[in-house]
Amino acid sequence: MPPALRSVMSVMVGFLALNIVRSLESNLLQLVFAGKAETSGYLIASIAVLLVAAMVGGFVAAIIAPYKPILHAGVVAAILFGFSVNAFFKLQNGPQPVWYLLTLTIATPAAVIVGAAMDFPELRRQK
Repeated sequence: MPPALRSVMSVMVGFLALNIVRSLESNLLQLVFAGKAETSGYLIASIAVLLVAAMVGGFVAAIIAPYKPILHAGVVAAILFGFSVNAFFKLQNGPQPVWYLLTLTIATPAAVIVGAAMDFPELRRQK
């Protein structure tokens, strides 16, 4: 596979993995916290879930990247940051407190980079 195509694919699949894990864990959270949404316990668990999902996305992007895995995860983080800033301004007067939105806006892109840093050489395919 050409490196340019693999490079684009690493970003796309990393972002897709992030959203799949986020969706699965979000559904699990709704089952655990049924009827207790928007409590501080739910919000903290939600942050933890989203951080894990972001780390998975960064890890997947780094594994697939043909070179410079942190750079590819950085692109995933930049896309996520853009969506997070947009959500922050749209939901600022919503039911979630500002600290929750601000934490997600800052911490989830950073978690993508942390996930990419956990790149294990033995999992990387030889190019």
